[in-house]
Amino acid sequence: MGIEEQAHPRLSLGLYERLLDEELSELLLQRPDLIPLWEKLDDECEPHAYSQFVAQVLRQALPGVNPESRMELVNRMVELLAAQDGHEYTLRKRLLRKPEALLRQLQSAEQGPPFPRPETPLNISSLLTGAAEDPPLERELRAEMLTADRVDILV
Repeated sequence: MGIEEQAHPRLSLGLYERLLDEELSELLLQRPDLIPLWEKLDDECEPHAYSQFVAQVLRQALPGVNPESRMELVNRMVELLAAQDGHEYTLRKRLLRKPEALLRQLQSAEQGPPFPRPETPLNISSLLTGAAEDPPLERELRAEMLTADRVDILV
């Protein structure tokens, strides 16, 4: 979604899985010709839906936050969660400021060269379709399986 679309979002006919927030409420008021069909979130689905919502808001907002303030903002959110009864353990999830803070590999002193890395990120699901721009599936699987704790394959 481009900057223009974010500044002036529109609703059109179609399928949605979107939580009701203030923006959506305002957009619906602008389109009285559309009839929304709502569904209640059950208690089991709420945590996943809310965490996806917050992740989306953060992806949109964090690029506009001063880089020096981003970590502090994230840590404040962790502290807000930790203030909830029984969630003090989340304080251990506060980020630490260090120039190199992204763990990429653990190896032994005797290991030799680093493990080969797959081209696709390890922390994000990737769909490999066999298109020319996709990395080879076999190479990606071999690279990930070298250090996997467990492999489940569903065909």
